[in-house]
Amino acid sequence: ILGSPDNVWQCDKDSVCSAGYTGINNIVIKNGTFKNETHFRFFHSTNIKVEDILFDDAHKAWHVFDLGGVKGFTMKNCEFYGNGNTDWATQMPSIEAIQTDFASRGGQPNWEYIQPDVVYDNIPTVDVSIEKCYFHKKDTDTQCSTAIGTHSNDIAAGQVLPIQNITIRDCKFEGWYKNAIHFMKVKNVLIENCEFIPLAQLYSGSAWVT
Repeated sequence: ILGSPDNVWQCDKDSVCSAGYTGINNIVIKNGTFKNETHFRFFHSTNIKVEDILFDDAHKAWHVFDLGGVKGFTMKNCEFYGNGNTDWATQMPSIEAIQTDFASRGGQPNWEYIQPDVVYDNIPTVDVSIEKCYFHKKDTDTQCSTAIGTHSNDIAAGQVLPIQNITIRDCKFEGWYKNAIHFMKVKNVLIENCEFIPLAQLYSGSAWVT
């Protein structure tokens, strides 16, 4: 699929926003290649599976996957190739290939412009498994500043539960400017049997979890 700027699954099949994990559910994305500015948003969703996909230059300036208040996200055998801005100096630490965040204004900003009846109830993304995936740069550019992570800490604004139950296993991260994995306000995170090959930059690292 080429040049598709926004592959958006919004709140439910009728584009009606609800609170909790009651939005669109039981989605499978399997086998294929996405190129050029691909962006998936899941909000108040459950049971999302992504398998055997190549994301080639999938997004130059934002997330490939936005998970805002999602319960149950599984990704296996996927490759992110050349995702991110070509100028590493302009990269922001909040640009993740896979963003796991809250259903909040801080975690998913500007949703009201896509979905006027959006419900910001601050529920966390929980039960995430990412296995056997490869995140790497092209020869002439730098990938996202972060492969997997969060960029808000809305638990401080009254959220009861943190983002939790995240497993990252048997993955390879190569050529990241910032941290390959960057989590804030999380609980029960397992990072197992992964390989990290950072860029030779001052801020390049492996994982940062708070």
